[in-house]
Amino acid sequence: MTSSAVHPSSVLHVVEHHARQARKTWMSIALSGFLNPVFTMLALGWGVGSLVGDVSSLGTEDYLHFVGPGVLAGTVMLQGSFFSLWDALGALRWEGMYKNSVRTPASYTDVLTGRLAWGFVRFLFSSSAFLVVLLLVIGWSGWGALLTPFVAALSGVATAAGVLAYSSGQQSDKGFPIISRLIISPLFVFSGTFTPVELMPSVISFVVKLFPGYHGIEITRDLINQRAELLPSLGHLAVMVAWLLGGWFVSQRGFRKALTS
Repeated sequence: MTSSAVHPSSVLHVVEHHARQARKTWMSIALSGFLNPVFTMLALGWGVGSLVGDVSSLGTEDYLHFVGPGVLAGTVMLQGSFFSLWDALGALRWEGMYKNSVRTPASYTDVLTGRLAWGFVRFLFSSSAFLVVLLLVIGWSGWGALLTPFVAALSGVATAAGVLAYSSGQQSDKGFPIISRLIISPLFVFSGTFTPVELMPSVISFVVKLFPGYHGIEITRDLINQRAELLPSLGHLAVMVAWLLGGWFVSQRGFRKALTS
């Protein structure tokens, strides 16, 4: 099918296909989902955190309450980025999986939408696992903390959509290492994950605020520390939704060329 319309049933079939594929590696996904945050909390919370004296500039009671939510959302941002690089190009051009999908009633837009929907499910799982470990370490942080996996997953899929707008139009992965090293990794470090953005040079602060990762980190940290406010949160959500919709729209061109030519 070559129609650009979105068909919910076809989208669900794409999500189901990805879920069936993930069943083969669910154990490694589950273990990494719990072990990664454990090691992160040990290294950054109790390790580096013990060296941080004055936390007045952080706006939290200790460094762990600052860095824990930051790493939770920042890690999902990284997952979203890599989800739309080699993994996406493989499904789109190398493995033939998506080409087979458009021979069914699914359109290239259904495949694209299904991929992003599956990404949201994956990111929701990993961020939920991280949240469990974080709350075991810092204690109960109020009911708002239960919203953080959804916020982190939205940040991850918004990032995935933005990166996919680029990668879906590529014939090879030649430029992916540059994107990974010069854009994705610096964004993870400088988006407020470990240090308040306000303490960074104004140019860096301005740039990172253009991307969805920073906004996901800010809402997640506010929810965990019970200081979230409606209007600022809506502003952060608006940026993430704009990236998701914009990335989805631009990615359609790459998916159309790859799957209907």
